[in-house]
Amino acid sequence: MIRHVQRELIVGIYPNAKVVEASSLQEAERALSDGDFEFAILDQNVIGGNANQIALKLNTMGVSYLRYVGEPETLPLEVQGLGVIAKGGPGSWERLREAIRQIG
Repeated sequence: MIRHVQRELIVGIYPNAKVVEASSLQEAERALSDGDFEFAILDQNVIGGNANQIALKLNTMGVSYLRYVGEPETLPLEVQGLGVIAKGGPGSWERLREAIRQIG
């Protein structure tokens, strides 16, 4: 669900956070069934599908999430979560960091 740098951002803000990473749809589904999550950061594309499926599941579980994607305008409203952060370009990490801070 998140990459190494995103892990560092989260732990830098919330040092006691338990961070789970998944690079495939199957890994993400397994993590959701095995764990209790307070929030998630979802990229758009994962091996085996796209993260919209995970976003819909998070909606039903009542788990807050951010979307960190390259083309935010392509996301349907029902899978945008707390917000959509545009990946890439100047300031994208700072925008993501600020959004993570606002969750807590």
